[in-house]
Amino acid sequence: MRVRTPIIWALWLAVLAYVAYTGGSALYNHSGMTALVQESVEKTTKTPLAGSESDRVNAIRADLLRAAHREGFPLDDRKVTVFQAGSTIHVIVKWSYPVITVAGENVLAIPLKLDRAYPMR
Repeated sequence: MRVRTPIIWALWLAVLAYVAYTGGSALYNHSGMTALVQESVEKTTKTPLAGSESDRVNAIRADLLRAAHREGFPLDDRKVTVFQAGSTIHVIVKWSYPVITVAGENVLAIPLKLDRAYPMR
C-alpha cells in the first residue's frame, strides 16, 4: 500500500502536467493564428486593390490560407470565412488542436475559433 500511493501520485502529476502542457500549446497555437490573421488583413488592406470588395475579401482569404499552410496550421478552407459588412472586415477561422493522435488520426482535439473584426481605413 505504501509503494502504490507515490506511484498513483506520480501518475496524476504526469496527467496534470500533460493537461497543462496541452492547454499552453493550444493557447500558443491560437495566438499564432491571431497573428497570421492580423498580418493577412493588414497586408491586403494596405495595398490598393482595383475591384470590388469581394476581390479584397478573396485576397485576404487566399493570403490567410497560404500563410497558415506555410506555418503548418491544419486549416480546412471550408472553415475560413471572410466577409465585409459596411466598412468592417470580419474574419472567422475554425480549426482544432490535436491532443491525442493515433496512426495519423486525431482521437482527441481541442476545437479553436477565432472571430475578429477589422475596420477599413
